[in-house]
Amino acid sequence: MKRSSVSYNHDASFGGGASILDGDATFVSSAFIENQADNGGAPYVGPSGSVDLINVSTNDNYAAIQGGTAYNDEGTLQALHTSFFGDHAAPGGTSGIHGLAGSSSDLDRSIFLPSGASGTYCSGPVASLGGVLTYASVCFSLGASDIVGTTTGLSLCSAPTCSPIIVEAASPSLALGNAVPCGVVDDARGVTRLAARCDIGAWEAP
Repeated sequence: MKRSSVSYNHDASFGGGASILDGDATFVSSAFIENQADNGGAPYVGPSGSVDLINVSTNDNYAAIQGGTAYNDEGTLQALHTSFFGDHAAPGGTSGIHGLAGSSSDLDRSIFLPSGASGTYCSGPVASLGGVLTYASVCFSLGASDIVGTTTGLSLCSAPTCSPIIVEAASPSLALGNAVPCGVVDDARGVTRLAARCDIGAWEAP
């Protein structure tokens, strides 16, 4: 799926925005906005499922139990230049990515800033492949190219000005604040990214 917005959906069980029980699914330059489910506010990844997120933004998705951003049920989730921002869960739940044993969730040159109390941002097998802007207290080890930061400077670009996708207006994700090479040629809008040093997350700053 490319250049689409999955918004305001509700599922009583798994995957408010999408439920990938098996097979492969790729979302490019798209957004998951204010979706809800018991588990997996945006995507649910099943045991035989594989989901790739490229230039994708998530915002304000909600899980009543686990995984405001995503619930990975022994599947594979890969996020490249993706912005996870403001997803949340009920008290005691994981506001970001909740992965079961046997699952794999990899973040690459992405922003991972879900809402919620410290220690509930993610759980299970979640890893950074480098260039991730996130909180200090996440469930995965931070590497030399990862950036510890907060939501300061991040804002939403709202219709009719633009699609409801995250904009990094002035944050540590800007190219001047990191030395992360680009993983894709264009950003979520189709704007060409800087070749050697580009913004992490879904958008290249104007």
